[in-house]
Amino acid sequence: DYDGETGKDSILEYKLSKVVIKVTNKQGQGLQSFLVRVYNAGAGEWGNAWSDANGFTTFWLIEGNYEYTVEKGCYNSGKIPFTVVYSNDYNLVQKATVNVTIKVGDHQGGAYKGYLVRVYKAGGSQIAYQWSNDSGLTTFELDALTNYEYLVEKNGAQSPKKPFTTCVDETLEYKLAKV
Repeated sequence: DYDGETGKDSILEYKLSKVVIKVTNKQGQGLQSFLVRVYNAGAGEWGNAWSDANGFTTFWLIEGNYEYTVEKGCYNSGKIPFTVVYSNDYNLVQKATVNVTIKVGDHQGGAYKGYLVRVYKAGGSQIAYQWSNDSGLTTFELDALTNYEYLVEKNGAQSPKKPFTTCVDETLEYKLAKV
């Protein structure tokens, strides 16, 4: 850069910040082949990268306000804000999970407390369970892009397993049969 007053060249140095975004499952294991997009806050996409075998993506950024998304198939994390301060490095972790609420209800809009809701990996073992609350609700944090099954039980009676796939936060409803 040339300084017009002194007639001398000047050297400007600007340090970039290293921002590592790791995409993981609920247990913290890195996930491969997720697209991470970085945006200038309130503006367009700045850049993107695919997560490697350990779930890592790396960006070199100047100070400022940014947002990022994590995407794969039907899963999209939504924009997550972060700020870069001059010459500081950052390690961010984004769990690719969704919240699935399962409501125990009936065909008239009622809700039922005290029902056990069990969640299984599709074709596999149970991974979680909860008792329905006063509103008939249970909520589970589950890995995105995974096939699951759930069943509802009370006093020894069990429903058949109901399959579902996780893409976005959603509410499923199990409707009790009228007896």
